[in-house]
Amino acid sequence: MKEDEIHIQIVEYWELCKPHGAFVHHSPNESWKAKVAWRMKQKRMGVRHGFPDLLFFCPIKAWKWANHYAPLLLEVKTPKGRISENQQQCLAELKDADCHVAIVRSCKDAEDVLHKFMEMRDVRT
Repeated sequence: MKEDEIHIQIVEYWELCKPHGAFVHHSPNESWKAKVAWRMKQKRMGVRHGFPDLLFFCPIKAWKWANHYAPLLLEVKTPKGRISENQQQCLAELKDADCHVAIVRSCKDAEDVLHKFMEMRDVRT
């Protein structure tokens, strides 16, 4: 399965199970096909190479530990996918900023992480 297919499965699962008032965002922040001028402009606008694929927000009342409330960011990879140096650095900086980050390699991995932090509607069997 390709990375984008896993990514789409995660978003579809999220839409079925998300807490009321929660949302997800994907930042398409890197493209090797883009022209250099476009990538330079994006960098000046705050785009970070290595930023995780999915950013989840939910109301505090749906967060399992209100005293540890923070954004949850997931980096999606295939089972054999590698984390780049930019991704490693960005994930470390996000952890330093007290964000919750995880690397997931399947929709099941993402489900487990989401259920760990948020009161999701459980549709798993």
